[in-house]
Amino acid sequence: MKKFILTAVSLLIGGIILGVAVSTSGLKNILQIVHSLRWLWLLGVPVFFSVVFILDAWRWEIVLKYSGYRTTFGRLIVAKLAGFAICYITPIMYVGGEGAQGYILKKEANVPLVKGLSTIIVDKAVESLMVLIFFIICGCLMLWRLSNPIYVGLAGFLIAGSIVALLVFFWQIHRGRKFFVALLDWFHLDKIDFIARRKHRVEVLEDDIYNFFRTHKKALWKTLGISVLSTIAYILLFICVLQALNYQINLALIMILRGLAIFVSLIPVPAALGIYEGSFGFAFSGIGLDPSAGVAFSLIMRTLYILWSALGIAYISHFGIKLFYTSNDNGHQSESLSGPSSQKHV
Repeated sequence: MKKFILTAVSLLIGGIILGVAVSTSGLKNILQIVHSLRWLWLLGVPVFFSVVFILDAWRWEIVLKYSGYRTTFGRLIVAKLAGFAICYITPIMYVGGEGAQGYILKKEANVPLVKGLSTIIVDKAVESLMVLIFFIICGCLMLWRLSNPIYVGLAGFLIAGSIVALLVFFWQIHRGRKFFVALLDWFHLDKIDFIARRKHRVEVLEDDIYNFFRTHKKALWKTLGISVLSTIAYILLFICVLQALNYQINLALIMILRGLAIFVSLIPVPAALGIYEGSFGFAFSGIGLDPSAGVAFSLIMRTLYILWSALGIAYISHFGIKLFYTSNDNGHQSESLSGPSSQKHV
């Protein structure tokens, strides 16, 4: 009930921000911009978004391979789709769909759930490393191209926060100390029965994660390279949207917009409702463009995300995943996602 209330409140706040963003920019102006779109450029949007999905699935495949597991590429694509759909509707867009991906991997490729989740977390960790590096680059570009105090402050936060996060991560890898297990011990959370029964699984996950980063250097560089390609594909996607809106801006500003999109997606509002539109209206204004175009830009991106999420949800519905914990005969919650008695397989 508490989670439902928090979600409802965040959606309400997001809805209010969306209303303010649209009213400030002017609904008539936004509709006029949409009416004058160069639709041919929009054809490149789903193409590059598909390329991003393919590259992300390829990165995950490499992690699986070096972890001793193999499956078909198609299964990884649909698992990524399912994970994306769930991430999109959860408070933080980049987190939430890992359980569904692990469950699909378990059912479709017979990969143990804990091992499957460890490969997903490693994949997310590599992606996060790329995001932190990109944040540092974007922060430097903001300091170079923008003089607005808000952007200067955000740039400092991105640069400092990302550098600290990178240093902490690699220091933990170097020391080989289990970070999450240490947190459980430090706060004595392992005294709680629910957590105590799952502490071993956390240890296994962290062992797998640290083992990948310490011993599979070749795979690490491969996955980081794929992450770079994925970032380039996303920037090309942004260029297509901007061209459709009749805007031609330099690469530095496009990279700033992409960095902002990632940062906004981390704000805990389901689907970044309102936050996404408002921030892009402000961002376009900050770089000397029409804020109405910024809102139109965000609405095009949101339409794309909704369509891809619909594909993921359709697959989840077909597969029959129950995205909640069920109770076993002893009255305890089961420790994995479960499906109905008659599973549907792709």
